[in-house]
Amino acid sequence: MSSGPKWTYRAVVGSIGLLICDAFILNLSVFLALYIRFDWRFEAVLDLAARYRQVAVPYTLVGLLAFYLSGLYRNLWEYASVGELIIVMRSVLSATAVFAFFFYRFLWPGFPRSVMILSGLVLLLLLGAFRMRSRLMKHIRQSGAANGVYAYESRRHGKHGRGSEVGPKQPKRALLVGAGDAGEMVVKEMRNNPEIGYRPVGFIDDDPKKHGMRIHGVPVLGPMESIPGVVADRSVDEIIFAMPSAGRIALRRLMKVMEEGHVRIPVKTLPGIYELIEGRVSVNQIREVRIEDLLGREPVSLDLEEIADYLRGKRVLVTGAGGSIGSELCRQIARFDPELLVLLDHAENPIFELSQELSYRFPNLEFVQAIADIRDRARIAEIFSRFKPAVVFHAAAHKHVPLMEENPEEAVKTNVFGTRNVLQACSQFDVERFVLISTDKAVRPTSIMGATKRIAEILTLSMNGCAGEFAVGDLVSVNADDGSAQPRRQLPDKVGPDFRRTRYMAVRFGNVIGSRGSVVPLFKEQIARGGPVTVTHPDMRRYFMTISEASQLVIQAAAIGKGGELFVLDMGEPVRILDLARQMIELSGLEPEKDIAIEFIGPRPGEKLLEEIFTPAEDMIATRHSRIMMVRNPLPDRQKVTQGLAALEAAFSEAAASSVTELEPNVKRGNSRDNSVLIRSVLKEIVPDYQRPDY
Repeated sequence: MSSGPKWTYRAVVGSIGLLICDAFILNLSVFLALYIRFDWRFEAVLDLAARYRQVAVPYTLVGLLAFYLSGLYRNLWEYASVGELIIVMRSVLSATAVFAFFFYRFLWPGFPRSVMILSGLVLLLLLGAFRMRSRLMKHIRQSGAANGVYAYESRRHGKHGRGSEVGPKQPKRALLVGAGDAGEMVVKEMRNNPEIGYRPVGFIDDDPKKHGMRIHGVPVLGPMESIPGVVADRSVDEIIFAMPSAGRIALRRLMKVMEEGHVRIPVKTLPGIYELIEGRVSVNQIREVRIEDLLGREPVSLDLEEIADYLRGKRVLVTGAGGSIGSELCRQIARFDPELLVLLDHAENPIFELSQELSYRFPNLEFVQAIADIRDRARIAEIFSRFKPAVVFHAAAHKHVPLMEENPEEAVKTNVFGTRNVLQACSQFDVERFVLISTDKAVRPTSIMGATKRIAEILTLSMNGCAGEFAVGDLVSVNADDGSAQPRRQLPDKVGPDFRRTRYMAVRFGNVIGSRGSVVPLFKEQIARGGPVTVTHPDMRRYFMTISEASQLVIQAAAIGKGGELFVLDMGEPVRILDLARQMIELSGLEPEKDIAIEFIGPRPGEKLLEEIFTPAEDMIATRHSRIMMVRNPLPDRQKVTQGLAALEAAFSEAAASSVTELEPNVKRGNSRDNSVLIRSVLKEIVPDYQRPDY
């Protein structure tokens, strides 16, 4: 059965009627050109008109063919714009060329050559007007509908359409910030679709050349500083930020102007600049401003070719795939067409939800779900043996600082021994790249979580240059008889030419906005409950990144790395948590301290007032990516690390009780608090910078 277009009786009649009209216009343009040439003297053109009638039929047929070849019959003219006008001009030029042929072949000499040019101009005018009539009628109908809505609003609610009664047809009076391409697109759609429920009352733009001008009948009212007055004068219900190319700096400035002017109305924004470029912006996509819009940086620029080189067609494994960073890494990796994506996590529900999302968004993606705990060395080895990943992103970790202060054993088991198990598997099964997801809390740590992540960095970077059979997991063997720790193998001095060297690297960054258990979701929940919003300390500051920003830069850093690098992502300036709380309250349309109280509860165990991204002892080196830096610092003595790991293992082994007593004579067996003291002591030996916070 044919799948081509189905011609109805009405469509056929309409097409024939359009051809007849175009044929009439073609000939009318010639006759009008003659009359114009001879100053509208009828008797002067009679002979010339008679001569033209001899070529009128073939000229009309060939002219209509030229119209068809120029694409004149392939457009819906009720949606006409500049592109369609260009088609009209192209069609007129084609028809003029056809007329020139007939002119010189059959009419000249004796026929004024100026008629050729005049007929072309008249044809452009007539054909353009005829084609644009559909667009004009559509505009009149929409304007009438919109005016009906606005008149209905005015009758019910007064001059500006506001009142105590809110009817279903009352549109929101919208003020658009940005009189550029995005703003013009939004206003046009508001005008074309009044049922959406927006009425544009004005533009705000800092360009003084635009002030007093109009776009689709909507006035440009002034710069951003004039917003408080405009909102009051125009009874604005909502502000729409329509400057996606200006970025977050302009959005933060808008929020500051509103705060200083005590403007308490909702602010919404458009999708990102990429959606705008692709033409996918619509009024229905306008959304509320989120805190990520204010705290994040500009879109990340990725070297797609470089990334594709190491991900496309490769088997990629992500540990902690069900977490905030791990799941976003999986989404980003899926874009680069890996041969297989292994989703590894010990939590089944997040993995199930992620797999459902990936199946929908990337129907051609091959992936497997591996439920496993990285602390189970045998299970991890089994997964690596089965799926043989070429690239591993290690995002699995315990990350909650106060929780790990109460449960240091769990932090060590996962962040240290779990990382060691994954590193061992990478070495054993010839993984090409290993990327550790680290944290700024590993810099001069004041918490168990930070100290264990610093050890994970040390273990990762120490792996570079190790022989194929060597793995960190084999550094230490605890003797079951006397609990003594013995190193199994030594680091090789040289690597053979046939050795397939795994590239081990780590990437360090700060807090991720919106991740589970982070401050942003907590503040949202507290605001929704009506407060109070709890802040630990007035001077508490943190670095923030969006989840997508961090994940994309991690993937880019892995492309840059040659092995042995500790990368640090550009996180901008640290944000004061108190300011963050105030901004989130204001984004909710509320006033801090008046509508929502802010309460200081004091720093929690292990927290710093200000996180760092590197220490004075670390050298910062630029990379070829402006948002990625490399840290160079000396690693601790391997022997000290070996002994420290042995002591940590001893702390978890009943068979090593005598070793524990030798290390800490005052420690009593079976006491978890004493184990905690021991763990902190050993962590201090491995990470000398580890210290308790002082406020």
